[in-house]
Amino acid sequence: MVSAYSPIKFAHGLGMANRFMLAPLTNQQSHADGTLSDEEHHWLTMRARGGFGITMTCASHVQRIGQGFPGQLGCFSDDHLEGLTRLAHSIKQAGSVALAQLHHAGNRSPKELIGEAPVCPSDDEKTGARALTTSEVETVIADFVSAAVRSEKAGFDGVELHGAHGYLICQFLSSELNQRTDQYGGSLENRARVLMSIIDGVRESCGPDFILAVRLSPERFGMRTAEIQQLFGWLVESNKVDLIDMSLWDVFGDCADPDFAGKKLLDQFVSLERGNVMLTVAGKIHTPADVQRVVRENLTGDILQVPPMVSALKVDGKRLHEYAREGVEIERKARPVHISRFDIEPTDDPLVYRMSVECSSGTYVRTLADDLGRLLGGGAHLRRLRRTRVGRFTEQMTSAIESPELLSEVGLVEHLARVDLDAETADRALHGAMLPVDAAGGWLGEGPWSVYGPNEVLLGVYEPTASQTGLGLTLAKPTVVIAFSG
Repeated sequence: MVSAYSPIKFAHGLGMANRFMLAPLTNQQSHADGTLSDEEHHWLTMRARGGFGITMTCASHVQRIGQGFPGQLGCFSDDHLEGLTRLAHSIKQAGSVALAQLHHAGNRSPKELIGEAPVCPSDDEKTGARALTTSEVETVIADFVSAAVRSEKAGFDGVELHGAHGYLICQFLSSELNQRTDQYGGSLENRARVLMSIIDGVRESCGPDFILAVRLSPERFGMRTAEIQQLFGWLVESNKVDLIDMSLWDVFGDCADPDFAGKKLLDQFVSLERGNVMLTVAGKIHTPADVQRVVRENLTGDILQVPPMVSALKVDGKRLHEYAREGVEIERKARPVHISRFDIEPTDDPLVYRMSVECSSGTYVRTLADDLGRLLGGGAHLRRLRRTRVGRFTEQMTSAIESPELLSEVGLVEHLARVDLDAETADRALHGAMLPVDAAGGWLGEGPWSVYGPNEVLLGVYEPTASQTGLGLTLAKPTVVIAFSG
């Protein structure tokens, strides 16, 4: 069983402490020349401090003419090094793995933004983009590699190549946009040559511990699902890629490709052989129903939960919350818990939800809220917690603390299967003896059982053990003794 807090070890470089990643977001906070702003530094650093295993920059363009939107972070000049270095250092200092996403918008570069016609694998009348020459294609490849080297120099742990969303690498992969007749067009192998050449260049130019990720779109933008599956396999077989980031738009959605009609898009990639390559996905969660679905698929049933630092669990004879007060973080092992029910209801406040949870003993409900926030790509915390039931004991069975009313012994065990013992066996029970579980003697069900002696005397509670008698009967042992031998 895998926990969301289980660490991941990449084939190259560092591992991530948990399975939460900040997706690259188009936050448009950089300066006009692509240098890092204080606002962007603060925003990304806060995400890292929030606990993401990986914190990734927004798309960072590798050529001036590859800019796709205003306020985009640049990585095409050494003028960007100072800001990139500052950002990488802050993300890593916060305990997160720092990745830079490398990008070229291709025909999606606005002419008014870059000051000239955008470029594309082939002439594109719709956008006014011109075709790159073979020499220019090779320059693009070299500039992606240079940007990766620059990112490594700045202190980033790795880079992600943006090959999705109809940007330049994706345009080369598209059989619709890419009408080239040289080595970069025609077959899928040729159309993928730009991406594979960049990967080869990064691996040759950067250190052996440098993380390399690739983002892909499995459909739309001229992509064919079967071709992206084939490319997925090539990336795995290359042993040069650590992570494949599939941008699905909707993690719950069906395939749009008619060749895969009626099938879940996510399943087409989860089922593929991945070797040492990690798979990440991005999808949309917009409604309370989406939230409930995330809960149902990730936070119900048997799960692993990492105890919080503010818990009373002891490590080396000292409670975790004592370490927390001292500012000391202790590694905690995930523990199995069971969530029988986890319902989410919206309130009048779109940022506030009401949770109803039924769970096993030892579950940390506040941690469940935190886990949910992370799964939704943000954060969450409990504003108020009220226990409504413990086992069979409900709020209706409680009494005011000013005038407490204790339940009778019989009332406490009335929900248990009852076993009546004869005088001789009752005397053995009073002396703490283990007794054979004999259905003929009233030992029905799996236990525990309330055990009575003659004259309706409640002796105590017995529960089964793993021991067997010579007759093949399970033995039951006393766990609660109510009556005692005189």
